[in-house]
Amino acid sequence: MKTNHRFSTLTVVLGTKLRSPPNEVRLRSAALDEKATPHVIGSAIAIETKGLAAIAARTFLVAYSLISKHASPFQSFGTAEAAIDFLRALPGQNDDVRNDKSLAAEVRALCARQLAPLGVAAR
Repeated sequence: MKTNHRFSTLTVVLGTKLRSPPNEVRLRSAALDEKATPHVIGSAIAIETKGLAAIAARTFLVAYSLISKHASPFQSFGTAEAAIDFLRALPGQNDDVRNDKSLAAEVRALCARQLAPLGVAAR
């Protein structure tokens, strides 16, 4: 962020249980968010879990996005692919994001690598 580059953020929530992150993670995230906000084109979160907890999390994020003030577009999705499509379509999006045909596959592969040590299969 030492340059004038702008970027988008993508968060993919995986697994079968949704829990609040530890306080340390929340504090670090808030500090990073404060620094990054002027540079963010848009943000998307994909909650790729099933069940009542996932529904509650998506519902909370929709309500949060409606009542909170965002400097850039923010939206939640059920899949990483849908979130990537949203980010690609944002005005001012970087050409490398907009035109990268392998981005969804790369995100999917990263998710699989993160889940493998846990013995969980990716979608």
